[in-house]
Amino acid sequence: MNLVGFALRIATVELLRNATLAGDRVRDSMIDPANLLTQDAQPFIVVAIDQSEITPTGRDILGANRTISLTMDVALAGKVSIPAGDDGPQDDVVIPHTDAGMELVLDLIGRQIDRALLANGPWAKIWRRFAPAIKKVQVDRGASAENGIRYATRQIIFTLQAIAEPSFGEPEGVWTEFLALMRADAKLARIADLIETEIGSPTLDGWAKAQADLGLNSQFSFGNGTVPLTDAPAPPVTSVDVQFPGGGWSADAESIDDALGPEPSP
Repeated sequence: MNLVGFALRIATVELLRNATLAGDRVRDSMIDPANLLTQDAQPFIVVAIDQSEITPTGRDILGANRTISLTMDVALAGKVSIPAGDDGPQDDVVIPHTDAGMELVLDLIGRQIDRALLANGPWAKIWRRFAPAIKKVQVDRGASAENGIRYATRQIIFTLQAIAEPSFGEPEGVWTEFLALMRADAKLARIADLIETEIGSPTLDGWAKAQADLGLNSQFSFGNGTVPLTDAPAPPVTSVDVQFPGGGWSADAESIDDALGPEPSP
């Protein structure tokens, strides 16, 4: 039940790379990002899924409503230089390594994250497909000075309404597009093969796929008609007998033809 969270993390990392003052220093789920906070350390972003809440109906855990907390930890411990250019200021700007300067950098990165999530790039579009709604955004500030290093942090938590997990079987829809984007990146291509194999295992189709998707047992599936009565093809219906108190009637191809009469000439 975790492939949607994985897809959101990958999409977030890829769409943020080189889209903020953190440059390409965007990491996926670092256990201890503190080792990046060295003297004069440039801004970096760590993306993680901290919490998922899944509300199934019955045993339908794949199609259940799910809420995912996507966390972006932003930190820096040094001055930041913003060069002049077409996408930057007219002149070089150096934001000093002061409390106010670091807070400004974090404010700018927060704004840049919002812009990246709303952009028209392929990863941003995929991100919005996996998270059709943003339910809440929480921002927590942090700062400290340890071992002579002054640093500032900002934690941005997006509470997202996410799509359902993929069914067991051939990838479809947004999953096909997601895997194609992964395969276009050499470092993600082999992981794409692993994800596709996981989605397709076990290989199910027809009623067996519906039974697995809904988390039904065989007895319940038989009772509600999900499972066919027999694996053999059903013979064609040649006649129908209807009985009711006080009488009944029968119909077959001959009696129906007699009732309808000859077809009109064209």
